[in-house]
Amino acid sequence: MIINIVVIAIVLGMGGLWLSRGFYSAIINMLAVVLAGGVAFALWEPLAYKILEGTSDRSSLQGAAWGLALGVPFVLATGIFRAILDIILRANVKLNPAVNYIGGGVCGMVAGLVSAGIAVISVGFLRLDTGLWQSDEGSPTSGYLNLEYESNGSMTRGKDLWIPADQIVAKFYSALSRTTFRNGDENLASLYPDLAYVPTTLRYSYGSGKGRNTTRPKDFELLGRYSVGKGKNLKSDELLADKWMAISQSVSLFNPTGDNTPVPNGSHIEGFVIRFNSSAKEMGGDNKVAVGNAQIRVLATNDEGEAMTLFPIAVAAQGEADKPAYQRFRYDGKEIFLASVGGASEAYFGFDFVMPPGFKPQYLYVKNVRVAVGDTAEKAMKSTDFPTTLARDDAISGGKFLGGSAIGPMDASQARIIRPDPSNTQGFPILITSSPGQTLNKMVMTSLTVDDQNKITDGEQRLSQEELKNIAVERTLRVDGFATNPDTINVQVDVSLNSAACWLNHPKAALEDTKAPQLVDSNGTRYNPVGYIYDDKGSSLLTIRFMPGAPINSLRALPTVSRSKPQDTLKLVYRVSRGVKLQYFGVGDHAVVEIKPQLDVAGN
Repeated sequence: MIINIVVIAIVLGMGGLWLSRGFYSAIINMLAVVLAGGVAFALWEPLAYKILEGTSDRSSLQGAAWGLALGVPFVLATGIFRAILDIILRANVKLNPAVNYIGGGVCGMVAGLVSAGIAVISVGFLRLDTGLWQSDEGSPTSGYLNLEYESNGSMTRGKDLWIPADQIVAKFYSALSRTTFRNGDENLASLYPDLAYVPTTLRYSYGSGKGRNTTRPKDFELLGRYSVGKGKNLKSDELLADKWMAISQSVSLFNPTGDNTPVPNGSHIEGFVIRFNSSAKEMGGDNKVAVGNAQIRVLATNDEGEAMTLFPIAVAAQGEADKPAYQRFRYDGKEIFLASVGGASEAYFGFDFVMPPGFKPQYLYVKNVRVAVGDTAEKAMKSTDFPTTLARDDAISGGKFLGGSAIGPMDASQARIIRPDPSNTQGFPILITSSPGQTLNKMVMTSLTVDDQNKITDGEQRLSQEELKNIAVERTLRVDGFATNPDTINVQVDVSLNSAACWLNHPKAALEDTKAPQLVDSNGTRYNPVGYIYDDKGSSLLTIRFMPGAPINSLRALPTVSRSKPQDTLKLVYRVSRGVKLQYFGVGDHAVVEIKPQLDVAGN
């Protein structure tokens, strides 16, 4: 495979290079490389968070953050240390020619091994195909996968490199983080005991690596935790049962040093409830939150200091777009990705992890973003203990421990009542439609992308009156709608100044400019706008924005609705779960309008 050849070339190439330059020069270079690796790993996690927190919702830099945060400091630090050591250690040393050549070659290969290991880890963190550097298109097994799936869906050890540079480097710097480079109790060894496998876990994203390989701290929130069978000494088949399937789940525990181990009796389940915000959605396809079991992990430890990396065995989530009921879905096969349903702005998931006897969770990693869940964090977190799997399953069906899909009720005390009339939609601010208002010419679209059915799928563009008047004659060039997906339907809300839904007409909603204008259905599910159509009469420009992968999260992100420009019009575009009934439109917790009777989004 390609990556094996690259690693061998780096190791042997640097060995040959420094063999010719001699032992003294080679050992200086090796020292610089080793020290640079220590600096790179020390800066890696903090720098990655800085990069992630500084990126926009659609920035491609997110997918490279973990790789750049390790690779760039390593390269820079190597150069700096080389310069410093060359200044300090100017004189050369004369040695026996054999010692000079052998020593130079060995030191060169050590430096090459460290460089190759850090390169493999850094590149592995990038948003690439799951099978890193595949040699055969469409065959991820032809690339580098040191982590694979068992037939039952459990993660297991895959194949190492011929020269396992990443494994060697990870273990070397982990050992140094406990000794020579030690700085407190939290170190590389304690936080990432299986570091060499982490890049592969992130590349196991939706679409064989095409999905999001990481997330940002602000993209999700840990709402609470729960346990099943804790202290009950349940048998493994009892613990791995649920009411949705007749047979117990087959599960094995990840072992980085050999074959996986079976779930021992007396284990229990630790679960974590996560709310993914709208910014966590995938950019392409159906624009859902999609999570595979490799991308979520828990680091657990016992009193003897042993550590285990645990992957989720199942997830509780909403099963149908138009129903608030939750179900439990197993990760019981290879590359299963569970996605949110409908068009809700937020998605709630409850992840189940098998916890062996004597072990306790310390950290939860969500696409490598670390959250403390140990004893100190547990006291401040809502927790529920279920004695049996049936008790947990009943709670899942009720959706109670998952927190629902709304953030508090809408205050409708000052809302304007609007009544839909199917026979006359004139003046009604909420319409079920995918039309951008007029037919557009595909040839003038430079920033808007369309699918094979000429439906707008993504992008933002300002169109002049000349471009709008350039109506295509050929049907293949006519664009007349926004794209949707099977479980959503497009809805538009007119929020222009003279509309009943304009927040400027509400005494409190207009002040919530950091909140999103939201549609709310009868289940309490909220929807953020995914786009808008803004007609600026003053400049004669029509702005069309449609980005389902980057919903709008505040009024500040919208064109200004002003009493000074009453002629301008602004329509917000939403993706709503098909089959629900819309009840409110508002900003924050303030309903601007209440729909009576509720508007049925049947999607027929």
